[in-house]
Amino acid sequence: MAFPKLTKTKYKGLHTYKDTVKGTVYVGSFRINGKLYKKIVGYSNDEFRTTEKIAFLNKEAMIQEYKKGTDVETKKIYTFEQLFKEYIESVRQSQSISTIETKEYYFDKHIKPVLGSQLIDKIITGTVQNLINKILKTVKPKTKEYYKPQTATHINNIIKAVFNYAIEMNYIESNPAKNVKLPKFDNTIEYTLTEEESKKLFNTILNFKEPIYRGIFTFLLHGHRKSEVLDLVWDNVDFDNRVYKIPYGNNKVKKNKLHPITDELFEILINIEDKNGYVFKSPRTGTRFNDIKKAWKRIKEEAGIYKDFRIHDIRHLIGNVTINELGQSSNIAAAILGHGSTKMVEQRYSKVRTETISRGLGLIFDHLREKQ
Repeated sequence: MAFPKLTKTKYKGLHTYKDTVKGTVYVGSFRINGKLYKKIVGYSNDEFRTTEKIAFLNKEAMIQEYKKGTDVETKKIYTFEQLFKEYIESVRQSQSISTIETKEYYFDKHIKPVLGSQLIDKIITGTVQNLINKILKTVKPKTKEYYKPQTATHINNIIKAVFNYAIEMNYIESNPAKNVKLPKFDNTIEYTLTEEESKKLFNTILNFKEPIYRGIFTFLLHGHRKSEVLDLVWDNVDFDNRVYKIPYGNNKVKKNKLHPITDELFEILINIEDKNGYVFKSPRTGTRFNDIKKAWKRIKEEAGIYKDFRIHDIRHLIGNVTINELGQSSNIAAAILGHGSTKMVEQRYSKVRTETISRGLGLIFDHLREKQ
């Protein structure tokens, strides 16, 4: 595996580099019988919260195992299904529940039937290419439409991530999904609601008669992704400072994000009796929600919205109002929506940033709210 530029530590043979998800990655370097080895020996964000000292001890233990002749260099022969399961366990602590579930869904539906039983060292680029080509030529039973290019791209990205993990673990040396040819596509979403429809939908959500769904969708009106709302736990809600945190593992930016508890959110949160575990629990299971599409359908019907407008498009509603109707800067929109491309000064738990979001949301809500 080729590592990024490494930084020396005070411990002999121990170097580091930074990763947006794993934090500080510790790499041990040592020679045995003239052969140089470079091995990952821990992450600052792993379950052990590895430090430099622990990483150094891990490296020394690894050297002893190699000197004993333990067969640690033998490459494991996995089927792709076995590798996928190990990969999922390795990222379970750093990726959101919804991201894991999506990967498992695509694996079971599209990848497993073709690659699941194949040995990973026998899978070549042509094998993956054939799978992608097959997906692009497949008609979905319900809609009778072909799968879109972005679906094929998403599936290839999953395969690529799994093989990257295998390379990192020294199971294989190259990634067969890296050179797959993918069709180009325009991923731009056109905003389809009129200003009147946007206001109607906004006010329907704020006044929806089902409290738990009113709470979930009001959070979505604050520019969040569905997974960020459904994964929210009470440990990350701070009433004293009127903020809540979206942890780095639950968002695409892979940084801890702090957001203000607006008056609308405060009213929702303070009236939830059970303040343990997930903020929004499924009434049926008492655990995390798996699906809110039926509630979304009821909200759209009540608002008189019959266009193809997805739950995720609520984010586009907020972005559209911020920039096109209120004339606010893209920096404010980026801060509200949590885009990693924002040009604002990023400071962890920055008060300035949360106040910017709060002011921006206040303008949006005043613009959309029905005047009494």
